[in-house]
Amino acid sequence: MRRTLIRYKTRPEMADKNAELVAAVFAELKAAKPDGVRYLTLRLEDDTFVHVVEAAADDGSSPIPKLAAFAAFQDGIRDRCVEPPLYVALRFHAVESDAFELAALGQGQDGASGLHHVGHARGEAVDKLRQA
Repeated sequence: MRRTLIRYKTRPEMADKNAELVAAVFAELKAAKPDGVRYLTLRLEDDTFVHVVEAAADDGSSPIPKLAAFAAFQDGIRDRCVEPPLYVALRFHAVESDAFELAALGQGQDGASGLHHVGHARGEAVDKLRQA
């Protein structure tokens, strides 16, 4: 199993476009339902984006780079950023959390803050966070 954290900061005028591209990746993931992939994206107040990707394949490969929406997201990423993507391999074993069941934390399609869930049978984690 491989876990990776990717962090970058977008230009303020490009943050919403970046969020739309991220949402398209989640939509394609939701439709494709690939096995062994968990993906969480956070958008911070300063337009920093943090992605955490978990791939359960023995070789650590992920189907995400094969998605058309991911290719569109990658196209121009450096031009959208004031701080380029930084990739960090995560090695933790003690933390097994429902957080990976959340697909995205940020703005919804209607512009309201909210949670978007792509996952298995743990939608209750999203509901609990919405109530908080």
